[in-house]
Amino acid sequence: MTMRQTAERDWFLGGGFEGVASLIEQQIYGSYGVHALLSITLAERRVVVVLAPWSDLAAVTVAVFNSADLRHVWAAHDTRLAEFALPWDIIGFDSADLGGGRWEFVINCINVEFCWRSAWPVAEQRHGEA
Repeated sequence: MTMRQTAERDWFLGGGFEGVASLIEQQIYGSYGVHALLSITLAERRVVVVLAPWSDLAAVTVAVFNSADLRHVWAAHDTRLAEFALPWDIIGFDSADLGGGRWEFVINCINVEFCWRSAWPVAEQRHGEA
């Protein structure tokens, strides 16, 4: 982890964004704070996000987004290959209600961003499974 990443994570762990969690963050993060993205799977019509709080990486949540349409994947052009090693700090996990049971989700990490539209996820906690 770079010094910048460590500083940003420490700022978040210190409550930098306390009280402004998105709807998806409220549901998936629960009472835990800052989360790490352990994996993301982009499959046909499905996105699977596996995350856990930095304070307890064994407290894994698996969120399955069905009927998914990938909108974009972005990565910083100057990112070194070593910085793509998981887990990643989740800077923001946003959700917007599009109506008709469809939502747009954006998960933003320091060097990469994923955006898709799907149904609201089915989330399951699997403590001890990373």
